[in-house]
Amino acid sequence: MERSGERGVGTGSARCCSTRCFQWSQAEDPEAVYIDGQTSWTFHEGQAEIRRYGYVFAAVQSIALSPQDSLSLIEKTEKGLS
Repeated sequence: MERSGERGVGTGSARCCSTRCFQWSQAEDPEAVYIDGQTSWTFHEGQAEIRRYGYVFAAVQSIALSPQDSLSLIEKTEKGLS
């Protein structure tokens, strides 16, 4: 089962690539991080790298707006552009 779906990690990465973190329901199946960049891709299975990407995503997620607040900001911005 994919744990998190497509997501950018960090503000710079969010503009240039997508990142997928995989965590499977079976404990014996390894976690992995897949990064799809503009010109190449990378697949990480090392525990240190997986922890690093998990930490960065959790940090970004903790400061992100809620879905409703994001929608409100988009609507407010759209009205300001009209």
